[in-house]
Amino acid sequence: LILEARKKANEEQAKTLNQLVGKKNITEEESERVKRVVVDTGALLYVKKMSRSFVDQAQTALESWNADWKEQDTRFFWAVSEAAISREY
Repeated sequence: LILEARKKANEEQAKTLNQLVGKKNITEEESERVKRVVVDTGALLYVKKMSRSFVDQAQTALESWNADWKEQDTRFFWAVSEAAISREY
């Protein structure tokens, strides 16, 4: 996420990331500034789309896997993968 934000950042955004990412005792205000850069650069959207693609691939593989699993086992792994990309912070 941060790597993608760095790739897409303008000069001011890059400065913010360089100053604040990894800073000890970062304040809530500073953290919000980093989040804003991540959103404004499109990095968050990019990573969400990438995550969705990976989950779709995993779920497709799960559907075609001929393991000796019960349906509830398959549903569990399906739900876990969805939860991993659906959570909000």
